[in-house]
Amino acid sequence: MNHATRQVPRRRRTRRGRSAAVGFVLTGVTAAGVLGAHGAPDNFVAPSAPGTGAGSPLITKEIDDIVMGYLESKKIPGATVAVTKNGRLVLSKAYGLADLEDQTPMQPWHRTRIGSVSKVLTTIGALQLAEDGALDIDGHLYASSATPVWGSDPQQPPAIVHSGDGVLDDAGEYLAALTEGVRKFGPQPGSSQSSFLGPNAPAYLSKGSYQANVTEALDWATDMRVRHLLTHTAGLLRSGNGEKAAAMLGKDVDDLTYPDVHWAMLAGANGIPLTFRAETDRAYSNHGFGLVGQIMAEATGTPYVDYMRANVFQPLGLHHVVPRDLESELGERDATSYAYNSAGDPVLPSKKYQEVRDTPAISTSTGGWVATAQDLVRVMCGIDGVNNHLRLLTPESAETMATVPYPHAKSDQPLGWDFRSGTPAVTKSGSTPRGGGARITKYLPGGLADAEINVAVATNRRGSPPVSLLRNIADVAADADLPADYDLFPGRYRCVTDTRSWITSR
Repeated sequence: MNHATRQVPRRRRTRRGRSAAVGFVLTGVTAAGVLGAHGAPDNFVAPSAPGTGAGSPLITKEIDDIVMGYLESKKIPGATVAVTKNGRLVLSKAYGLADLEDQTPMQPWHRTRIGSVSKVLTTIGALQLAEDGALDIDGHLYASSATPVWGSDPQQPPAIVHSGDGVLDDAGEYLAALTEGVRKFGPQPGSSQSSFLGPNAPAYLSKGSYQANVTEALDWATDMRVRHLLTHTAGLLRSGNGEKAAAMLGKDVDDLTYPDVHWAMLAGANGIPLTFRAETDRAYSNHGFGLVGQIMAEATGTPYVDYMRANVFQPLGLHHVVPRDLESELGERDATSYAYNSAGDPVLPSKKYQEVRDTPAISTSTGGWVATAQDLVRVMCGIDGVNNHLRLLTPESAETMATVPYPHAKSDQPLGWDFRSGTPAVTKSGSTPRGGGARITKYLPGGLADAEINVAVATNRRGSPPVSLLRNIADVAADADLPADYDLFPGRYRCVTDTRSWITSR
């Protein structure tokens, strides 16, 4: 079984405040980066062409009808769609328009912003590092134990003595920041009166004194592990806030690093830092996946983006999967991105997202990749059970990724995916206000015709395609008796390198 060659540099310790080895995205674009006119386009017409690209004639017509009906009903300018069955690419097509003003037809190679589908890609990278012994996904974020040491002045925060076994660099600084967050929202030192009067204050803010609250908060922090980040069960806020972090740290927004944003979040820059104890609940956290990117960078001494390119994308021939620097002009591979107005018509994103530069509050690892549907199904094939060429993960790691580890936390969340259904299948959606949406679904063996089927749909308008759309496409592929040797993947980058049935080659 052939695995993609990995390049895992030696671990390099970093310090908060230095230039962090984490890839960031921007949420605005300059006027030069926008194609088309502002406002709702008056030339929008429902796409009517059957699409560009290729697919097995046994499934193409029916899938064409499904996709075109969806685009028309939702007023979506364009989309790329790709399907694999048992490790082979059986359809890769594009539908509609890449640009409304120029009436440019969408092509299968047109990239779009995939939003939070990036989290699946990040999870694959993190599990690769776990396989290589460079990252323990069950490792403690900060430390396995942390104790406050109080001085004679109760007005002063404590020193923190911790075990030093956390996966994050500078854990002591983060734990100290958390004590500042407790001070901000709980009883002040020497007082029993909380400054947070809401009825849903977490337990570490309601122990009756600053000292007791700090002890409880540190206990919560020592429960947090990497796996919790990958399943949104760590208790972190949804997103960081770069402007508030910059104000708290006295820095220019442009000079912030992701560790800065995390420190400020724990210190209470944009709200109560921890909303529940790890593994007791689930709350979607972009910030948590930004931390995964930071951890990967610190574990390897390599920027997150560089690691992903070298170890996830390039081994599969995916040289055009890129992070989107939204201040750069669109290239010929990029479809124009659209949001939508109150009538559902596609419009260019608001000036907030066209012109205002974002901060490291959102990182590439949580929602910053740009790709095609074919790129996405090729990555999913890299974790197929049937795959015998250029695997991204071992079968054991792929199964770990698709397993729900914390059902007791009111969660059906596997690692990286949104949820696991009884089909069985795992799925992930993505959408960005900057324009663009995507969904990928992996149908696992034992479900549709007992086949492994991957479906990806990526659009150039904000909003995630529904689960039902991908299921309808998958049903067509599952029902078709496709030739065992039909495969649109280039020979060098195929997932399956022989023509045997997937059952006998497992």
